[in-house]
Amino acid sequence: MKLRKIKITKSKKAEPSLHFYHRRKLLKCKKGFDMPFSWIFAIIVGAVILFLAIYTTTKFIDVAKYEQYTEAAKSITILLDPLETGIASAVGDMIGFRKETRIHYNCYTPTIDNTFGKQTIAFSEKSGIGKEWAEAGGEISVRNKFIFSDKVEQGEELYLFSKPFYAGYKVSDIIMISTEDYCFVSAPNAILEELEQLNLKNINMSDSVSDCSQQSEKVCFNFANTGCDSVVYSSDAEFDIGYVEKQGQRVEYFDSLLYAAVFSAPEIYECNIQRIAAKSAELAEVYNTKIDIVTIKDCNSNLGPYLNVISTAAKAANSSLEFAALYDIIQEMDDLNKDAVCPLYAGEDY
Repeated sequence: MKLRKIKITKSKKAEPSLHFYHRRKLLKCKKGFDMPFSWIFAIIVGAVILFLAIYTTTKFIDVAKYEQYTEAAKSITILLDPLETGIASAVGDMIGFRKETRIHYNCYTPTIDNTFGKQTIAFSEKSGIGKEWAEAGGEISVRNKFIFSDKVEQGEELYLFSKPFYAGYKVSDIIMISTEDYCFVSAPNAILEELEQLNLKNINMSDSVSDCSQQSEKVCFNFANTGCDSVVYSSDAEFDIGYVEKQGQRVEYFDSLLYAAVFSAPEIYECNIQRIAAKSAELAEVYNTKIDIVTIKDCNSNLGPYLNVISTAAKAANSSLEFAALYDIIQEMDDLNKDAVCPLYAGEDY
């Protein structure tokens, strides 16, 4: 019998379909990223708590800084007290800060409820976190001082000096504040001598604009060129009366108001002039009343008509131009008072 060879072939294992393979892989992935709900809830709650903590801390810091800056502004107003000149002709000083600061000044003209108007001071400093500058603290009102400055003074050193202002009689001390360097070009001898006595490091003298430092504010006397930031004009050799051109505006001055016009923004200057005019008017009425008192002691005075004119005109003055128009009558009154047997008031030079 002839045997037949039988070929036995090994059967291949059935391979899973492509659809089944991807489905299986997807199940594995889902299983790999599966997270309990409690974990998800904990993460969300943690994020909320962290946000609230940061927000609360930031607000707390902001409030603390606001209070700190408000106290700093109040301290500055207190530091101005020693600048009251008393019997001195001028007083200078400097305040240093730990970091770069900004001091914001504003001025409000007299009203019915506020006879002499007021000024406000607010303080802030460089932040270094988030915004470059922190928000200013609360405004501190100053009613009994006349501060002449830019609207914002910025720096680490604050230079101050004061001068008495006379309208015949002493009206008040005026305070000039600046963080800028100044260069006075061709200033008259009287101003040079006075500023040298103050010895303020931010004021230098020069005979030429080209000799001034590039960063300094250049104040030119009776001449102007492209290098001058402000110009003081006067037909008087001593510069007792004249005007200052600064920031494209012209303001009038007499007596020590020259310094006020140079060191302050025109808006601050004009506002303070109205405040000074209001006080000058009030004092004129006080001295007019004093005439009746000294007459009882056989000290007659003929200053009444002058005081009446000064009081009326000063009350109505709405600008430095109108106030400076009183200069001549003030000089006439002061000459009479100086020569009187019984002077009604103590003048600047006597």
